[in-house]
Amino acid sequence: MSSPAGSTNRSIGPAVPAGTLQALESEYLRLALDSHAIVSIAEPGGGIIYVNEKFCEVSGYSRVELLGSNHRIVKSGMHPPEFFANMWETISSGRIWQGEVCNRAKSGRLYWVESTIVPFLDANGLPYQYVSIRTNVTAQKRSERLLSALATAEAQTIAEEPPAEIFPKLLMAVLPLVGCEFGFIGECSENDLPALNLLAITDHVWDDACRAMHARVHDGHLHFDDIDSPFGRSLSVGQAVVMNLPSAEGLVGLDNFLALPLMRGEATLGMIGLGNRHGGFDDRIVQFIQPLAATCGSMIASLRFRRQRERITEALVLARDRAEQASHAKSEFLSRMSHELRTPLNAIIGFGQLLATDPVEPPTPDQSESINQILTAGRHLLELINEVLDLARIESGRLHLTLVNVALPSLLDECLLLLQPLARERTISLHSSVAANGLTIAADRTRLKQVLINVLANAIKYNQADGEVHVQLEERPEQVGIVITDTGRGFAQSEQDHIFQPFTRLGSAEEEEGTGIGLAITRHLMELMGGQIELVSAPGHGSTFTLWLRRGSGDEEPMSSPAPRKSQRDVARRRILYIEDDHANRLLVEKALSRNDTWEVITAETGNEGLMLARHLDPDLILLDLELPDSNGFDLKRQIDAMPHRRKVSIVAISAHANPDEVKRGREAGFAAYVTKPLDIDNLPAVLQAHLTP
Repeated sequence: MSSPAGSTNRSIGPAVPAGTLQALESEYLRLALDSHAIVSIAEPGGGIIYVNEKFCEVSGYSRVELLGSNHRIVKSGMHPPEFFANMWETISSGRIWQGEVCNRAKSGRLYWVESTIVPFLDANGLPYQYVSIRTNVTAQKRSERLLSALATAEAQTIAEEPPAEIFPKLLMAVLPLVGCEFGFIGECSENDLPALNLLAITDHVWDDACRAMHARVHDGHLHFDDIDSPFGRSLSVGQAVVMNLPSAEGLVGLDNFLALPLMRGEATLGMIGLGNRHGGFDDRIVQFIQPLAATCGSMIASLRFRRQRERITEALVLARDRAEQASHAKSEFLSRMSHELRTPLNAIIGFGQLLATDPVEPPTPDQSESINQILTAGRHLLELINEVLDLARIESGRLHLTLVNVALPSLLDECLLLLQPLARERTISLHSSVAANGLTIAADRTRLKQVLINVLANAIKYNQADGEVHVQLEERPEQVGIVITDTGRGFAQSEQDHIFQPFTRLGSAEEEEGTGIGLAITRHLMELMGGQIELVSAPGHGSTFTLWLRRGSGDEEPMSSPAPRKSQRDVARRRILYIEDDHANRLLVEKALSRNDTWEVITAETGNEGLMLARHLDPDLILLDLELPDSNGFDLKRQIDAMPHRRKVSIVAISAHANPDEVKRGREAGFAAYVTKPLDIDNLPAVLQAHLTP
C-alpha cells in the first residue's frame, strides 16, 4: 500500500484489527493507572461501582465491602461539612474537583490522598458517573505536619515560653502522626542520679497496674535503678530500642514500645517513649521520628542553658543586692562615724582657734606652738574623715557631679593663690604659663578645684628644697591637658603602678603627713568628669601629672551664691538662739560669738527648751543642731515655722553629717544655711551675719 507523497508503509508482524488495538490500549492504560493511583468509580448517587486493588490495599477494606457502599465509608471526620458540600456542588455541576482529603482506613489509621474527581457527562450534559483518581500523600502530609509542629515548638522555646506548655502540645501533635496511643518526653537529670524528668506524658491508662505506674511517674521523675531495663538500655547505648512484645519486659499495658534517646553531640539529654502503635514499630517509623528527637534534644539544651542563665542571673542579683546592702551599711557606718568624730573635733579645732586668737589673753610663743600642733592634728584628722567619705561616696556611686563650662585660667590662678603660702613655707617657686584667654572646659568646678589643689599640693610637698612647680596647657582638638611638672625625687615604675590606689603614700610617713587617699580620689573624680589623669616620672627627674578634660562649649557659667541680707532693724543687740545638746559645742559657739558685742547668744540644751525660747524671745536667728536628745531637728524646724504671730526667722542647721545627701535634704527643708562640724570659727560670724533676720 502506497502512502501519500510516494512513500511506502512497511508492516512488522501480523496486522491487528483497529477495534482490538483500541481495546488493548485501554487495558494497558488502566493497568498503568491502577499500578500508580488509587482509583474508584461512583454512580450519580454516590454508590461505588468500581475500585482497584490499590484502593483496597490503602483503605484496608475488601472489594466486596466497598462495592455498593458510599465513599463515606472512609470518611475520617477531619474535614468540616462545608468541605464536602463544596466538592459535591462542583462535580454535580459537571466540573472537575481537585484537593487533598484525609481518609480513615478500616483499622482506624488516617491517611491522606491528593484527589482528582472527574464527572463523565451524558448527551444531556449531566453526570452519569464519577471517576476518582487519588495519590497517597500520607508520608508527605505527616512530614509537613511534623515539621510544622517542630517549628512551632522551637519558636516557643526561643520565646522562652514555659516547658510545661511546649512539650505536652508537641507530644499531642506527634502521636496521631505515628498512630500511637501512648507517649512521653523526658529529660535526663542533670546530676548523677539515674532519673528522667518528665516534660510531657499522655494520661492514657489501661488497667489498675498501668494507672499506678502513671501516678508514680507523673510527678516528674522516672528513676532508672535498673540500667538493663528497656528505658535504661536506650539511654546507656544511646540508640533506639524497639520492643514489639514488651509484656515480656514487664511493661504493663503496652503492646509495643519505642525508646529513642535525645542526643546533643555525645551527650544524652533525654528520651522519647512511644507505645501501642497499630502494626508495631519498624525502621521506617524510627527514621520518621528522628527530626523530633533532634529538635527535642536542641530544645532541652536551650532549656538547660536558660536555667543556667537564670541561676547565674539570680546569683548576680543576689550578689548585687548583698553588695548594695554592704555598701549601704558601709555608708551608714561612715556617716555615723563621721558624725561621732566631727562632734569632738568641733570642740578641739574650735577651742584651739579661740585660744590662738584670744584678744584678751594672747597665747605665749610656747602656747602658740602647742595650739598649732593641736590645730594641725585636728585638721589632718578632719581631712582624713572628709577624704574617706569622699572615696566611699565615689565607690558606691553616690557622688553626683554637675558639669558646666569652667574658665580654666581663672580657676588655676585661684588655686595657685591658695597654695602660695605652702609654697613659700617649703621654698618652692610656682610658675604658670597659662594665659587669661577665656578658655573653658567641661567640669564640675568644685571637684576640679579639689583635683587641682590636691595635685599641686603634692607637687609642692614632695618637691626638693628650692624646687619648682610649672603649670602649662596642652591642647588637642577635643581636649585640654593641664600639665603640672615638679622637680621632686620622681617615682620608679613599681611605685607608679600603685600610686593611684587608696592609702598609698607618695613618700614615707616621716617625710610628709598625708592620708594616702588623695590621688585615688583625684583619679575617680577625673573619670567622673569624663577625663583622665596621666603620670610620667622617673627617679631623680621629677614627675609630670597631666589632667585631660573635654573642651567647654561656651563662656563660664556663673555660680549662684546667696546675697547677704542687710539689716533694717537696730543692730545694737541681735539675739541669736543656739539649740545644742553638747555642752562643749555650746560653750565654743558662745565664746566665738561673744566677741561681737552686738550679738546676744542664748542657748538651749533640748528641743522643748529651744521651742519655748523661740516662742517667747523672738530671736533674730536660730542655730539648730539636727540631732537632739528629745527631738529631730527637721521636726523642730517645722514646729518653729508653724508658730502663730511670729515673724519669719532664719534657721541655720548645724550638723556633724557632711554627706551631700544630708546637706541637700537640709536645703530642701528650707534651712537658710547648712553648717557642718567641725565649725570654722573664723567664718561662722560671716555666715550668721548673712542670714540674720532683718
